[in-house]
Amino acid sequence: MRAATLLTTFVIGAWLVQGDPDPEKTIKDIVKGMEDATAVLKTVKDERSAEAAVPKLEEAMKRLSEACAAENRIRLGDPAFAKQTQKHVSQLSDANRSLKAEDERLAKQRELQKILFKSPAWAWAKYDGLSPRSLVGCARMDIKTLETGVLAFYLKKGYLPETLQQLTKRDPIDNSPAIFASDSILKDPWGRNYLYDPGVFHPQTDKPLIYSVGPDPKTQDGRISNWD
Repeated sequence: MRAATLLTTFVIGAWLVQGDPDPEKTIKDIVKGMEDATAVLKTVKDERSAEAAVPKLEEAMKRLSEACAAENRIRLGDPAFAKQTQKHVSQLSDANRSLKAEDERLAKQRELQKILFKSPAWAWAKYDGLSPRSLVGCARMDIKTLETGVLAFYLKKGYLPETLQQLTKRDPIDNSPAIFASDSILKDPWGRNYLYDPGVFHPQTDKPLIYSVGPDPKTQDGRISNWD
C-alpha cells in the first residue's frame, strides 16, 4: 500500500538542500518556518510596519522553502519520516491554518501587499496579490494540508481514505476524532471541492493525487496539485 508524503505548504522557490534530510529536523523546520512567517505578518498593520517586515519575511520564507525542498527529497518508505509526520500532524495543521489566516487578512490590503512583495520569496509564493491568482497560494497550502491528513489517516488505519470527506468525520467503528475538525478545508478558494484520486500515484514520490481545477475549470493550465 502506498500513501502520501508530507509537504504542508506551497513550494515557493528553488533553494535546494544537499545531503540526506533528517526527518524530524525537516518537519520541525517546516513548522518553525510557517510560525516565523506568521509572526512577521502579524506585525504588519500599516505601511511603516510593512516596510520593516520585508527583510524578516524574506528570511522566514527562504527557510521555509529550504525545509520544503528537503521534505520533497524524503521518500515514502522512510519509517522515521512517517513516525515524525504522525507525531507532528496537529502542529503542522495549526501552523498552516495560522499562516493562511494572516495571508487572507493582508490580501485585503492592497497597499500593504505591494510593500510585502519587495520580498522576492513572498512575491513568488503569492504570485500576484492584486489578481485572482493570489488565491493560488491559499489553494497550495490547503492541498498540502490535505496531503498531511491523508498520510495521517494511512498511518492510523493502514490504508488510504477513499475520499477526502473521510478526513473530517469520526471513525464509525471506534468513534475516534476526525483528522480535521472542520470540512471547510475540503473546498478551494473558488468554492469548488478539492479533488482526490487514491489510485493515481506520482511515479517518484508515491503521492496520491490531490488537486484543484484552479480559477478557471475550463483550462488545464490552471490546475493546482500536490504534484506541482
